[in-house]
Amino acid sequence: MKAFEVDQQIKELRKNLDRVVRLSTFELGRLLKEMRDGELYKELGYTAFTTYLGDPEILFSQSSAYNAIQIYETYELKLKVQPEALEGIPVRRLTAIAGVVDTTTLEEWLSKAKSLSESDFRTEIVEIRENKGKAIFIPAPRLQRCLVCGGWVVVADEKTLCHC
Repeated sequence: MKAFEVDQQIKELRKNLDRVVRLSTFELGRLLKEMRDGELYKELGYTAFTTYLGDPEILFSQSSAYNAIQIYETYELKLKVQPEALEGIPVRRLTAIAGVVDTTTLEEWLSKAKSLSESDFRTEIVEIRENKGKAIFIPAPRLQRCLVCGGWVVVADEKTLCHC
């Protein structure tokens, strides 16, 4: 029973951590967008937004700052998602789908972000990105370990593999 209790505590703390990170990311995205779009950093003596991000008291990488802004713009401004709908979805997954989600696919992507394993979720993202603009949708190949030698096996429909 000890293992079950510790497991439950870990899961509860993880859930709370994800919630705090998600809410902080939304607020951070809002504030960074305001700083960037209004060029407020100039009033503080910085010549560029990226210079502001490098301030020792701020110290955000450009990718982290722009990811926070993208999350805020996508879910708050564009899609008008209620925070409760994002419960249980880690920020890294919200970032991953921000570029592909729209009003018609929102529920589907939120469901996938909540329920899929990490590897299945990554495969879904790869499939969407790699098939964008293509006339025919081709599922991404799957990798699995060979039970005999332990090497990697590519699992895919032979007709979809390139033989150039």
